Amino acid sequence: MTIDIGNMSRGATINMARNPNTSSEVLEELLSNCDDDWDVKDGIAQHPNTSVKLLEKLSQDDDWDVRWRVARNPNTSSKVLETLAKDVNFHVMRAVARNTNTPDNALGQLAKEKNTRVRQYVARNPNTSKKSLISLWEVERLKPDDLVLYALFDNSLTPAWVKACIETIYPGVIS
Repeated sequence: MTIDIGNMSRGATINMARNPNTSSEVLEELLSNCDDDWDVKDGIAQHPNTSVKLLEKLSQDDDWDVRWRVARNPNTSSKVLETLAKDVNFHVMRAVARNTNTPDNALGQLAKEKNTRVRQYVARNPNTSKKSLISLWEVERLKPDDLVLYALFDNSLTPAWVKACIETIYPGVIS
């Protein structure tokens, strides 16, 4: 489908980028014609029909908010999420930690992140491995955060011995 973007109003272009029925082909055309429009990029980055290829391109955007929306998109590839896990913006890292497509090596890296909300979402991610959860516990032992400890305790994959340590050392966290 060919769209004459030049004859569309900015509002119509933004609405098309946000319309859940817009196809991936049209989204690609919108991005190629409006790649300097934040609202269009924002709509495409969070769109359920956005292709892996477009998400990869948008993951390199200068605007952290666009990268944040890419990190939240369930279509984002594990390769892109691995790259975004190294982003300098904690909002982006937090979204990567929440995405269930994020590979464990990236979650393990984020488990050592200084931002507590990033670590909290690593602890909440159902795909975080036992090894990464143990790494997270080692970070929390030194400088505990109640929300991270609670999420760590609540994760079904957290080893029993880590849960026992949390219960014993920080009993107020889980009560």
